[in-house]
Amino acid sequence: MIELGAFYSQIEAGIKEKGFTLDEALCEAKNHSIDWVDVNADYFYKIPPKEFAQNLKKHGIGISSVHGLTVCDVSSDEKIDESIRCMKEQMEFAKMAGSKFFMIVPQPAQSYREDMKGELEEGFRRLFSEIAKYGKEIGIQATVENFSLTGLPYTSFDDIRWLMENVPDLMYTYDSGNYTLAGFDEVHGAKMFYDKTVYAHFKDVEVVSEKTPFLYDGLYYDGPALDDGIVKNNEVLEFFKEKGYGGIITIEICSANNEFEKLMISADRYIEKI
Repeated sequence: MIELGAFYSQIEAGIKEKGFTLDEALCEAKNHSIDWVDVNADYFYKIPPKEFAQNLKKHGIGISSVHGLTVCDVSSDEKIDESIRCMKEQMEFAKMAGSKFFMIVPQPAQSYREDMKGELEEGFRRLFSEIAKYGKEIGIQATVENFSLTGLPYTSFDDIRWLMENVPDLMYTYDSGNYTLAGFDEVHGAKMFYDKTVYAHFKDVEVVSEKTPFLYDGLYYDGPALDDGIVKNNEVLEFFKEKGYGGIITIEICSANNEFEKLMISADRYIEKI
């Protein structure tokens, strides 16, 4: 059975946007059939993982996945090693919190230059391999999503194919809207890597005239509720259902405003669909 999740930060947005307490925001999410949250590992530097998970459990919500947005400086082996150590620590936090998945999201250092593309690819691939192997050792599944920036070596079909074929301990988190933003067909991406898919992010996007934090190839985007943008999420969902997908679909709202309200609208629409 497919279940619904959401990004924790977008539930937390209900505090600022609606004046809720955190408990009220979590309760509201649960009332809209959101049973799982996807958590940035940075939260665990503020709140111990087990305590964080216990606070969610009081509302009947579990942690589906933890994502580690770690800077990986590829200018030397020593700096890559430092990034690997940091991400291993974040993966250990995810394990303590009871998460089934840990998503590896390496980011380039500020010192990165375009002429370092080869070093970036080599360094990131090494990180994916070592973190995925470590996940198997400690009992948590490492995943990679298709990213939204074409300059990073885990965005295109070829990038994901290489990782799936060459990093045996790594599985796939499908992200519908990231394919759209990067200029790839999201339905084709779902079909290409379905056999490695253990988790999914559904987001929608729309081109807007005003400036937003989301600029891709000269166009500004915002994140509406699911079904209000241009991403073919319904086609992907039907494909998943045909294939018998029984995992979690996590709703992701990447917006400059009204994240919480858009999340609730999306959850109501998609609980009906699944």
